[in-house]
Amino acid sequence: MNKGYLQYEIAGGIDASQWIKGIRKSGLQQKELFIYEDNGTWQVGLGCVYEVSLDANGQLLAGKQGALQPVSYQGLSTGIEAALEQCGVKNPICFGFANFELAYLTHGISVQRLDEPSELLRIVVPQVVLTLERDKHIEVKLVDGLAQTEVDEWLVQLENVAEHISEPTLPVKLGIELEDLHRHEQEYKDSVQLAIEKIKQGAFEKVILSRRVRLANKVDMINTFVNGRLNNTPVRSFMFDIDGCSAAGYSPELVVKVDVNRKVYTQPLAGTRALGNNAEETWMLKQDLLSDPKEIAEHAMSVRLSVEELEAVCDKESVIVDQFMHVVERGTVQHLASMVVGELSEDKNKWDAFIKLFPAVTASGIDKLNSVDFIRVTEPEPRKLYSGSVFMVKQDGCLDAALVLRSIFNHNGSSWLQAGAGIVKNSRPEREFVETCEKMSCVANYVTFEEELG
Repeated sequence: MNKGYLQYEIAGGIDASQWIKGIRKSGLQQKELFIYEDNGTWQVGLGCVYEVSLDANGQLLAGKQGALQPVSYQGLSTGIEAALEQCGVKNPICFGFANFELAYLTHGISVQRLDEPSELLRIVVPQVVLTLERDKHIEVKLVDGLAQTEVDEWLVQLENVAEHISEPTLPVKLGIELEDLHRHEQEYKDSVQLAIEKIKQGAFEKVILSRRVRLANKVDMINTFVNGRLNNTPVRSFMFDIDGCSAAGYSPELVVKVDVNRKVYTQPLAGTRALGNNAEETWMLKQDLLSDPKEIAEHAMSVRLSVEELEAVCDKESVIVDQFMHVVERGTVQHLASMVVGELSEDKNKWDAFIKLFPAVTASGIDKLNSVDFIRVTEPEPRKLYSGSVFMVKQDGCLDAALVLRSIFNHNGSSWLQAGAGIVKNSRPEREFVETCEKMSCVANYVTFEEELG
């Protein structure tokens, strides 16, 4: 029989970002950690009671941590749903991520050897889920079925986090020099020029090409995440740390949201300008963005494909563009944004919507099949989580999936930033390179490096 959650409250009234800083000092970061924030509501998952994983060969595995078993499935969406139904928790709260290379599998792109990432998708049911909101007690949900000693230990550890908030931190070095973001400039421009030539030949209409900047020093991920969040305006923010991999970021857009009424939302952002040094300069850049034929065409193409993808999983007549081409500010940049909405078809589930919309058109291209394949052979390294998705499934079943951009990544001690730009036939390599620098600055200005004490 599936069990639900035990519910508790602990002292709140502490700024969520400060409480999250206390996680590291208290030792809780040694456990699996997931953070997903939506407009000031922070969900924190700790530990793992059950997980679902999709490997690079398309094999779906599920079970208790460290004891996963193959799941037989004919459709990935129904396979995921069936696997989660077996987790032993009624209406489980889940955190997860999907690497960009999931697109190879879902779009039927033949890959002879895919060494990285070895995992395309992971969904975790944490042992503990916290909800932090301003001026409220912290809501604690513990999986029903844990031993009482485990429950007591969790509650003591969580209460202790607040005690570590005022402790002094290690010395840090904040920010990345602008010249560091200019590495591999010519290589990127050459790739952009190649993409423009392919577009003119009719290979595809648009492709997003990215570049990676590796960081030499050890990054303090939690402080980087908090510092950056205080200075960014994301639609969602996130962080996770699991199995030697961690990432933190400030997502500018939704890949997909499916609410309790089976309404599906996706929000393509395409078309970019920096924010100015003052309100007047920002307004002038905004007007330039709204009148730039290249940016408008790029955005319109993205909206068109989003509509087509929603029509494939929704009742076709329900699909509308609710907002079209308004400007939103995200960190150090501003974008053209639209919201596309539809009602999920009766024969589809939320994972069908996620798979159809993944990867986001604004991080892959048009058409997706050929643009994703071009990315695969052109970019020097697998993207992994960059331009993939992080997501959360709430207790009411709502799926909320954010696009992984404006982020920092760490794998086994190696850290990097990554950003891309949308390439169309009238793109200019110089401008697209500048755009990648503007986007990386959303994170680069706030990266916190650990320094050894003398």
